[in-house]
Amino acid sequence: MKTKLVTTLSSTAALAVTMMCCAPRLSAQPFPQEQWNEQYRSQYDVPPGKYYTGRSPFMRSAPSVAPAPKPTPKAAPKAAPAAKTTCSDPTWGLIQMNKTMPPEVSLGSEFMSELHLTAQACAANVVVHDTVPPGASYVRSEPAATVDGSQLTWQVGNLESGESRTIKLWLKAEQEGSLMNCASVSAEPRTCAATRVVKPAIQLTKTAPAEVLVCDPIPVVLEVRNNGSSQLTAVKVTDELPDGLTSDGKSSLAFDAGNLA
Repeated sequence: MKTKLVTTLSSTAALAVTMMCCAPRLSAQPFPQEQWNEQYRSQYDVPPGKYYTGRSPFMRSAPSVAPAPKPTPKAAPKAAPAAKTTCSDPTWGLIQMNKTMPPEVSLGSEFMSELHLTAQACAANVVVHDTVPPGASYVRSEPAATVDGSQLTWQVGNLESGESRTIKLWLKAEQEGSLMNCASVSAEPRTCAATRVVKPAIQLTKTAPAEVLVCDPIPVVLEVRNNGSSQLTAVKVTDELPDGLTSDGKSSLAFDAGNLA
């Protein structure tokens, strides 16, 4: 009986072995979608799930690449500071004017202040004003100024472009200290146009002998002259012969004198 039991057990074991060998594997074969899910999870660390139809909020964003830095534009060169001007500098504009005086004079002596004007363009009604400073007295000027108290005025008139004028002013130092003598100029822009006025004049002279014989040819000279200031063009001369006279069978003659300067 023991042997039979062993045999039975052996048969049972054999059957179990056979069944285990013939039984299908328990691991499931993944579908293509599940393969993609597995790859998706392994790449982006997505929590387990079966199907994914879009980008998961749990996906790790790809590392952002910083944009290349823009080249720094070169700084524009700084403009040169404007030159400082003083009242001793020449004026600018339509009339350029500068004034000179000796740097030092003695008390009670006369000294000269000189104004120099240059027109930068055609100017009209140029007027120069000057003021006799306190501590000085007016002596004279060239050209003569119109004097009204301490105010001096010169009516220069019109200046052509580039034309210059010089005004000389003599003052007397009456007080010790610094004397500041200032002048100003005013002018109006001027533009011009020109035309030439001429007087046309023509002179015709006719000469012939005082007497001739019958049937002899009569020499006649016609002289045309331009006595005016304009040029004469297409000058024509006609001569009506008196009765009884002909020239080549014609009683009326015409000549083309051309242009006369």
